[in-house]
Order: sequence, then structure tokens, then C-alpha cells
Amino acid sequence: MPKFKYYNVQLLPLDTNSTQNIGPAGYKLLLNSIWDSVRLAIKAKHLESIAAPLRNDMYLVPFHVAVGEDYAIGQLLKFNHIDALRDLYTGDELQKIGQGVTNKRLTFDFVFDFKRHILAISRTPGLPSSRPLVEALAYLVEAQADEIFPQHTVRVIELTESESLEEVLRADGYKRVEVTVTFSNSEETEEEWERHLEQDLRDNNVHDVEHIERSDKNT
Repeated sequence: MPKFKYYNVQLLPLDTNSTQNIGPAGYKLLLNSIWDSVRLAIKAKHLESIAAPLRNDMYLVPFHVAVGEDYAIGQLLKFNHIDALRDLYTGDELQKIGQGVTNKRLTFDFVFDFKRHILAISRTPGLPSSRPLVEALAYLVEAQADEIFPQHTVRVIELTESESLEEVLRADGYKRVEVTVTFSNSEETEEEWERHLEQDLRDNNVHDVEHIERSDKNT
């Protein structure tokens, strides 16, 4: 059974007093815009020009996107770009390489839910680690969001799995705990106090709440 990592991908209003959440229709428009950009880049064989840079001269980019009514499915492509072959010992150039050539190519399936704005990416070998992947996803989303939703800011957060929380609860102690809470863009908050709290934070343009606890020295 495939395993996935989950990410909360949000476009949040810069000013909640004058700008609304983009909602499912907005996320659908965003994915359509990303796919249009990818298709043009593939046709021109300039995919690396829209790809997000990773470590070790690698790149990440959507390679296929199928946009449905409520969700999109597709593949992310991780690759490197080489422009020449060189002699290992002298460094001399042996051969020029044309466009669209790579010697490292990996794909990762994904699903994006427009209503929940949750992105699920298959956890297969070669998937970038947490921070580089979050940064790459934000880069790819911002490239289109800045054009079609200029009054919004992009947030990408990796969601914690229940198994990870169970490990935390079983631990004997902690040196440092950092918690970041963001919001759902949903009107389905279950508790009345949660609705009031979230609305108050939205009204004050607070997009994230962070809390850090540290243990005393030598404890």
C-alpha cells in the first residue's frame, strides 16, 4: 500500500478585512494555472526554467497535472540538468549536451484536495527531506499565485502524522518543543469557541500561531 506525506498548502489573505479566502474554486484555478505553465515549458523544452531548485543541483517541478472537479492528481519530477560531459581527471569538456538531458530522474505521485487544500505526495525513495521540499513547494505555488492572487500569501506546512504524535507523548522528556498552528480556510470548525478564536485571529490578519517551550539547563 502506497505511503504519503501530507502538506497544508494555503493562500491566505494579506488583509482579511478587504480580501476573502480563495476557496475550492480558487485552488482549482491555481492548479490549472500551474499546469498551463508546465505544458508551455515542456513544449519549449525549458522545464528547468520553472522548476524549484533543490540541493546538489537538483530541481523539482510538476510534470503532469490532471485537474478534476474536486481535486487534482499528477506527478512531481525531480531531476538534474547537465550541459556537458567532462573528463573525470582533467575536467576537459568531452561533449556538449542538448536541452532536456538528465542523468537523474525521479517521479512522485501526488493528489491535491481543493476543499481541504491538502497535498498528498507519495513517500518513495528520493523524495526531498522536509524543509527543502516545503521550500520547493512554496516556490512552485508562489510562481503562479503571485500573478492570479496578488492579495494573498502562500503558506506550506508539513502535517504531522498521528504516529509521530504518539512517539512524542511516549517520550520521557524534551529539550525543546516548537508548535506551529495554522488555519483551515474552512467554515466547519466544530466547537463554538474555536470558531470565535479563529475568526478573531483572521480579523487581525494572524496567519500562524507559534509556541516554543525549552527545558531548563541540565534537566
